[in-house]
Parts: sequence; C-alpha cells; structure tokens
Amino acid sequence: MSKMKLSKFIKQLNLAFDNPSFYEKGGWGKWSKLKQKWGWDCVCLIKGILWGWNNDKSKPRGGGAIYGSNGVPDIGTEKMIDVCDKVSNNFASMSVGELVWLNGHVGICLKPPKENQLGEIIEATTAFGGGVKKSKINTLGQRLYYETGKYAGPTWKKHGFLPYVDYGKEPEPQPLEPIKLPSRGYFTKGDKSQDVAKIDQWLYEKYGNKDVLGDLYWNNTVKYVKKFQKEAQKEGIYTGKYATIDGNIGALTLEAMRRAGFPY
Repeated sequence: MSKMKLSKFIKQLNLAFDNPSFYEKGGWGKWSKLKQKWGWDCVCLIKGILWGWNNDKSKPRGGGAIYGSNGVPDIGTEKMIDVCDKVSNNFASMSVGELVWLNGHVGICLKPPKENQLGEIIEATTAFGGGVKKSKINTLGQRLYYETGKYAGPTWKKHGFLPYVDYGKEPEPQPLEPIKLPSRGYFTKGDKSQDVAKIDQWLYEKYGNKDVLGDLYWNNTVKYVKKFQKEAQKEGIYTGKYATIDGNIGALTLEAMRRAGFPY
C-alpha cells in the first residue's frame, strides 16, 4: 500500500478548502459545471484526496483522483474510524492529520487543541453553508464555529491515525516571511516582485488558471484578486468602509487572504 505523506495530505485538503465547493452525497471531487464548484461529502473528501484529487477540472469525475487507488478502499464513516490506529476519545492528545469521528460524520485535524488554544478541523459538511469548511475544536472534542468559537454541535466522539497516511516525523517547516505592502500601501497593476509571485502562485492554487502565474501584477492578477474580494465579502472576512472590489491588495485584502489560507 502506497501511503500519502502527511504534508501532502494536509496541503491537498487545504487546496480543496481554497476552491469553491458544495456538499454532495457520495462526491469525491466531482466538478459541477452548473454550480462551478467541487462536490464533496465528509468521508469522500478524505478518500478523494488519498485517491489523488488535484483540482484538475479536465477530469471532472474525480478531479484527477482514481477511484479505489493507492490501497485506499471505498469505505464509509463507521468503517473509516474502525481501521484507524490508536483510536482515542482524549482530544487533548490529538495530532495533525488524525481522523475525527462522530456518528455519521468525519473530518481531519489540521491543528490539535490545547488547554488554552482551540484546534482546527477541516470537513465536508452540510453545516456552515455547506461544502469543504473549517471548524474549531476544544480539548473536550466540542465542534465550534470557526469565526466565533461558539458551540456548533454535535461533539466529536473519537480520533485516530489513518492507515493510509504516512505520519512519520518530517522536518519542521521553516517559518515563512510575511510579504510587505509597497510604500504606497497596496499592490496594484504593474508591480513586479517576488511578493507578487507568491500572490500569483496562491491565486493559481485557489482558482486553477495558469495564466495568472508570474511575478508581474497584471490583468489576470487584477481579475482574480477582484474575484477573491467578492467571495471574501460574501464570506464576511473582507469588510469595512475600504473593502472595495478594485483588484488591488491593500491591508484589508491581505488580511482576508491570510484568513483564507494565504501563508505569507
């Protein structure tokens, strides 16, 4: 059985989160031309990623995933927790990449909870607007709203290590140096730098258009920044008097990007 490295597993889960999605029972990364979104359900998100989903809209059945591949069987939520190792109900001891389970639903831990710090879960769900969403979790296993930390329910019951993921010790990631806004206070069309290259790479990973790649802030950058700004407004992470749809990246847009997963 070919196991997926933990780092890749988490990266692809975040890629699914960064792309438009909706809840679809039995959906393991099917692209809907009508909705212009990826269809997922909870356990199929995990299987689809392990089967090789890679955001490939030219392969809409599984987005690049191959059904039943990599030694990962097509099993449901109850069986998925049953095959896990070191299953526990002590959420204070949870690790990154573990499966979290409650009756009829599963997710994956992105950040373990600590005594005074909430953790993070990624899940495909009908809740929170539906699709691939992130929620918070405390050491009691309570499922919480991502933005407010208030109880969303129901409570997670167990967690465990998937046998299809390589959790082996990997090098600690080096901290990323945050990008800095130009002296004018915002990035705009015509700017050219390595920071712009980081922005363009993130827009490509989020929206899948290679034309945006490069280190030049040009027409496609403006187009997809505007697209992000509109989406962020709807999601409530880009707000305020100066939260305009202008295609520029100032402090408010940069903050919204970071809340949406931009790592710099």
